[in-house]
Order: sequence, then structure tokens, then C-alpha cells
Amino acid sequence: MTQTNIFFLSLEGQQFGIRVRSSLLKKLRTIRHLLFGFCAICFLLGLVFFVIGAKPVLGFMGFEIILICVLYKYTENNAKRETTLIFGQQKLIIKERDQGGNISYIGFDVNKVKVRLESSSWIDPNLVVFQGKKNKKVCNFISRLEKENLLKIINHQIKAKR
Repeated sequence: MTQTNIFFLSLEGQQFGIRVRSSLLKKLRTIRHLLFGFCAICFLLGLVFFVIGAKPVLGFMGFEIILICVLYKYTENNAKRETTLIFGQQKLIIKERDQGGNISYIGFDVNKVKVRLESSSWIDPNLVVFQGKKNKKVCNFISRLEKENLLKIINHQIKAKR
């Protein structure tokens, strides 16, 4: 069974919603434990070398731990990324939460909006929602296969609302 990052929401009235989350959110606890274990090993190795007389190691003891903490914080912030697509009667509203937790909204008219995969590279194309001169890249944190599935779902919902 494959895991997906695409969830369907039931909203009030005649609205339909799709929530897309980063796959890192599920693995955050495991990453935290692995990084903590690595930090402990680095600290103990540095301490052993310091005890047997390697004086210059004292200056580096803890430096790698700080780098690991920065890496963890970066990973944690990336795990917070989320996009919600809300299909109203005549509107498609995109709600995005970025790495910093900031939320932004953008709206499109369902009758004029188009969605496509815009391939800047074959490996990881961008999912683009556009209407005239207004366009928005969405869900760039999921895999190509999930973008293709999401494209089919979005196009199906747009046709159903027209």
C-alpha cells in the first residue's frame, strides 16, 4: 500500500477541499531521534579524544551538534508546508502555508482557470494553476507521481463546477 500526501476535506455547503502536506511531517519524530543519536555519538567521540589528550578537539566539540540542530530546524520547517485547494461554487481558492508558517490565499474563477504540469525538467515538473496573466505554482514539495494524480483530481473538480 502506498502512502499519499493528498487528503480530501468535507467542507460546509457545496464546497470541496483537497489538502496536500509534505511527507516529512510523518517522519519528523524518526528524524529527531536519528539526529539526537548522531549528536550523542559525536559528543562522546569528542569527549573520548579530549580525555586521551587531543586538546584541539575541545574547540570543535559541539560545533557539529549546532550544525545538526540547524539542519533539524530546516527539516522541521519544511515539514510544515501545506497547500489546501478549496472549490466553491464559482471560485477555486488556494491556501498555502510556507516553511515559516505564513499563510497566503489566492483565488481563481472556476470558469476561466486552467491547471497543467509545466515541465522545466522532466524529473520534477511544476504544477501551475493559471487564469490569464495570474498564475501560481502549487505543491512543489510532492513527487511527480502525486502531482500527476493531483492534476487529474483538480481538473475533474473544475469540470464538475463548470
